[in-house]
Amino acid sequence: FDILFVDMPTKKLWYIIKKYKVLPKNIKKQASELSRLCFNYYKETEEQKKLNADKFHNNKAIITVLALENNRVIGKAKVIKRDILYKGVKIVLGGLGGVCTLPEKRRKGIAASVVRIAFDELKNQDCDIAYLCTD
Repeated sequence: FDILFVDMPTKKLWYIIKKYKVLPKNIKKQASELSRLCFNYYKETEEQKKLNADKFHNNKAIITVLALENNRVIGKAKVIKRDILYKGVKIVLGGLGGVCTLPEKRRKGIAASVVRIAFDELKNQDCDIAYLCTD
């Protein structure tokens, strides 16, 4: 159980934010179910997966930021970091991917909280450029 950060609930927050290097099994299962609910990429054919492999799937998540309500995953984002060459110069590219919130919990600031904590992590990782992956 590798928790890096816990944002304690305040009067405004009825959920907590946690950062994980490695997700515990029960949390990983919930996070995967949330992604399946929110994104269509789980319906890709094998050919589509191969075409998108370099563009999206080779980004290694270094941290996963989760919003939890009573130990239930209600929002998430992956913090991604990789080295790339840009015009012959090696740079550290950091990004966020898989940002999502349970449909019934949307429009309550959960994704905004998760993204804020995730971008703070990118600052700590000394990334040269940061991006947000969207569909």
